[in-house]
Amino acid sequence: MKYRVVHYIESDGFGGAEQMMLNLIQAIDKNNWEPILVYHPHPGILTFINRVEALKITTISVPLITGLGDLSSMKALIEKLRELHPEVFHAHLVSNLRCSFGIICANLADVKAIVATQHSYQDLQTHGLHKKYKRLIYQKLISMFVDRYIAVSFKQAEHLKKAVMCQNKVKVVQNCVNVKDYSVTSDRSLLKSIVNNLEVKPVILTVARLDKLKGHKYLIDAASMVPEAIFLLAGDGPERANFENQARELNITERIVFLGQRDDIPELLDVCDLFVLPSLLEGLPLSILEAMAASRPVLASDIEGIDEILINGQNGFLVPPANARALAKQINLVLSDKQLLERISASGRECVTKKFSIEKMVAGVTEIYEDILTQKKWSWNS
Repeated sequence: MKYRVVHYIESDGFGGAEQMMLNLIQAIDKNNWEPILVYHPHPGILTFINRVEALKITTISVPLITGLGDLSSMKALIEKLRELHPEVFHAHLVSNLRCSFGIICANLADVKAIVATQHSYQDLQTHGLHKKYKRLIYQKLISMFVDRYIAVSFKQAEHLKKAVMCQNKVKVVQNCVNVKDYSVTSDRSLLKSIVNNLEVKPVILTVARLDKLKGHKYLIDAASMVPEAIFLLAGDGPERANFENQARELNITERIVFLGQRDDIPELLDVCDLFVLPSLLEGLPLSILEAMAASRPVLASDIEGIDEILINGQNGFLVPPANARALAKQINLVLSDKQLLERISASGRECVTKKFSIEKMVAGVTEIYEDILTQKKWSWNS
């Protein structure tokens, strides 16, 4: 029997969470599972939708639900789910309470299994006391409609268990990559098409949404202290204008290249000398796994999620978050030791191949699907 899975998102861009969805949809066994994508239209996700459709996967656009009072949009989603009649509704949450209305609608549409992957989770301690408890109560109420939460890191699972009604609902399936997708070769012509005078300059690449939580501010400050390197920033987002102004104020615009959204990340990784991710908050960043799969050395913030991938000095480098001076110092240090970079690159690829394979991720997710459906079938028959 083939089971239908509706993947549901409320996204306005193409980032790590969307790439993880794409990886899962592409790799899942189509003999057993029929994935369908349900989304809200937004210009920022057109690239993602096109890539899903290129896999011959059905995509369905529904109106954005603006609140519990938006009964017409909720009714449209409920009716669509009843029409599709999926066995599994899989919501993908890019922040704490995203997809909440979709989860409620799936429950009202009598979907057998409701799963929610928490791609990123911000500790509610960062909010004011009143707002914190209001959001925590809402989180617990929503969790009553979810059969399983998937945390993409073990640290994230710890936070989720404190926020949901039943801790046993939280399972960990770490993000993974298809290593084969990053076994590519390129040449310097790609870089020459982006910027001139690269012959003697090391190239540092960052792939991340241009958002405050990704820490670009500290990377750009650090770039002013690494005068011999070119910094390529792949990705787009709401802070782009601010980061461009910062680069102008530091007078380093000739060495900071804003690439925008790119669909050639494997090729960019192949021609960079070092991958840097200065994030302040992460789940378990796919971009680091991609860089390691491409045999690129990685330098990143020492924060939850990232510390489940990188061991400092063994398969990557860790620096304190929000510290431009420490970041610049470490960049200068690792760029000066070619043998160290080669050793770290090899160790990183070996780590990804063994611990973060796409097959492992798909097996973890489908096991959760099967477990819920088996339990529901037993309860119905008893």
